[in-house]
Amino acid sequence: MIHQWASERGLFNSVLTVFELANGDDTVGQEFHGLDAATLRRALDVLQSQGKAQLFVGTSDEDLGVKLFA
Repeated sequence: MIHQWASERGLFNSVLTVFELANGDDTVGQEFHGLDAATLRRALDVLQSQGKAQLFVGTSDEDLGVKLFA
């Protein structure tokens, strides 16, 4: 869902934060909007293992950055 959402909005190669994904105005209405940071992090870990994302460590899960790839 996250990968498809980024594709539909042309956000590949843009860096987003977990906080933006879970709480941002652009994600309202998406199934992942409002997820806690730990659950969202696990989903992003899967995307990273598939080569569809790169995670950038922050000071907390909410400060974590992610870059999504096509």
